[in-house]
Amino acid sequence: GVQTCALPIYAESDPALRDRFQNFINSRSRATPVAVGYAITSVQQGLQYTLAENQMPDGTPQPGVFTLTVDDGSGAPGATLLATVTSAVEAVRPVGSIFTVRGPTVVLAQISLNVDVADPTTGPAIRQAVAAALIAYVNALAIGGGLAWSRLMQLAYAANPAVTNVRAVLLNGGESELDPGIAGVVKTTSVTVS
Repeated sequence: GVQTCALPIYAESDPALRDRFQNFINSRSRATPVAVGYAITSVQQGLQYTLAENQMPDGTPQPGVFTLTVDDGSGAPGATLLATVTSAVEAVRPVGSIFTVRGPTVVLAQISLNVDVADPTTGPAIRQAVAAALIAYVNALAIGGGLAWSRLMQLAYAANPAVTNVRAVLLNGGESELDPGIAGVVKTTSVTVS
């Protein structure tokens, strides 16, 4: 003979099934870099962030720790915004992990250059347009985004077709790239176009 074993059947109510299924779906979106990123960008439009996994804020390696650098484009996000981001990340962070939310370290870029123009009478307006283009570009760089010295020349030429020559380009007194690091952001308030 064939022996059968009857297992008890437990009926699950529809509301319980829906709750369990919702928890399953929600658990799939938690504890991942994507979930953390989504939580950050859901706080406010235009937020930028970097996530350093297994890293303390000072860069020391540490398993189970992650550091978030968040910027609203200003280079100095307010305490309220950082607290709101912290709350949003807390809802999706991995169990047993520790995290820090901070604003970026601002690296200032001082830019100077000389611009020649086809018509000297339009020189002041064109130089002003070049300065505005450089300021807009630099201040829109993302967290961790470096500023290449050679890019400054390209931006100057692109600012106005009447620019005939760009020379004596200096970035913080030299001709090298400005690298703010993973937690830094490059900003400028000083662009001198002669």
